[in-house]
Amino acid sequence: MSRPVLIAPSILAADFSRLGEEVRAIDEAGCDWVHVDVMDGHFVPNISFGAIAVEAVRPVTKKVLDVHLMIAPCDPYLEQFAKAGADIITIHAEAGPHLDRSLQAIRNLGKKAGVSLNPGTPESVLDYVLDRLDLILVMSVNPGFGGQAFIPAMADKVRRIKAMIGDRNIDLEVDGGMTPQTAPLVAAAGANVFVAGSAVYKGEGVAGYRRNITAIRDAAEAAQCMSSIKNLFNSLVAVVAGSFASAAYAGTLAELGSTGFSDDGAYFAFEQYGIQDGSGFAYASFTIVDVKTDSWVPGTPVKVRLDDETLSASQARSAVRKQASGLLAQYGVKSSNGVLVVHNPASELSADPENVRFLPVKSTMQSGVPIEVQLDAFELSAGTECEVHGQTFGFRLLLSVPGKVRILHEDSRIPKSRGCPLAYRIDQVYAHRLNNRDFVLAIMLVMNTPGFEGPDGKYLAFTTRMTW
Repeated sequence: MSRPVLIAPSILAADFSRLGEEVRAIDEAGCDWVHVDVMDGHFVPNISFGAIAVEAVRPVTKKVLDVHLMIAPCDPYLEQFAKAGADIITIHAEAGPHLDRSLQAIRNLGKKAGVSLNPGTPESVLDYVLDRLDLILVMSVNPGFGGQAFIPAMADKVRRIKAMIGDRNIDLEVDGGMTPQTAPLVAAAGANVFVAGSAVYKGEGVAGYRRNITAIRDAAEAAQCMSSIKNLFNSLVAVVAGSFASAAYAGTLAELGSTGFSDDGAYFAFEQYGIQDGSGFAYASFTIVDVKTDSWVPGTPVKVRLDDETLSASQARSAVRKQASGLLAQYGVKSSNGVLVVHNPASELSADPENVRFLPVKSTMQSGVPIEVQLDAFELSAGTECEVHGQTFGFRLLLSVPGKVRILHEDSRIPKSRGCPLAYRIDQVYAHRLNNRDFVLAIMLVMNTPGFEGPDGKYLAFTTRMTW
């Protein structure tokens, strides 16, 4: 069962000249904890608060004071922070010679004990202290300064630590670059406490702080819920697969045919085809996407269905290609433009359907800045006509390079053209190199919708231009 989502604004981002007011404001705005970053200018390259500041803040709020000691050595100061009013004292794994002893000392002071891991610190340091812990804090930026960008690789680290925690009564906290866009990445991985500094304090007063806290909380809870649903679904699938191992696959998955870009990368085209579930009729479609707007060009998708069970999918492909030939010429799309850089097929049982990491070039030298695409599905109504099928889902696509994350797509509603989407997965990624630095990417998703004999799969394309 997932632990409750807790938002812990970092007062490092507050207005220090009005610290008491700022703490009262986030308390009134609905924070769960108050996060206090203590820095010594030695363990990290900055100086912030000391025990006196914690003591001054303590009477201002009854919320949990989550004190994060970025100091070394930490042992001589534990009692000071305990007496100052800290409820949780978190130390870094590297901040003293004897981690286990330090954690015992914190608990002996009557406080909850936490350990923090820097981005480069392996989770293996937790192996022999897990039963001493109430909290694990994963730094998703390098400690020392606020306002840094989230490091995407930390989501995998959170996932591994969550597995180590198991059923222990330990909160899993993430600190660094937390926003409504990044919090879902680590919430889905198992985190339940989110430290946000500038993302909370960028607002104006209580109302602004409340909006910011609510936005992070809602995004994290949605991701947490989807993760739980996915885990339950996977468990059910495993049970069904084990019970009916010899059963035939129900529903149909479209085949992805010809794809390509225009020379200038302004347009991307893809073809899909197959035999319709239920009717047995062959179908095919051709879609051209305007990369700048990430939308279909007028006149597409071109669709063909051959209402004759004796006709094949290849015949439907021939028919749709003929109809689309003029549009392909008009927009200058060529199948020779673009390379397949990710292939993540549904038949690959070890593939991650929601995350791919790749280089946008084919080369024997595996070097360069990696690109990561994360798919996060969330419950979203597709209209009353879909209610008979149960839950329907929208999604967001996050594209990241080290130190930078951006939203490539996020549904606010489900377009009628999708029908009643039940699930999504990343299937393929194509890249078209424009020059030494600029690329166009086309990310191909498979969307499952209700079919006659089971879920059917059709392709969606999402495009973007980027500098690598």
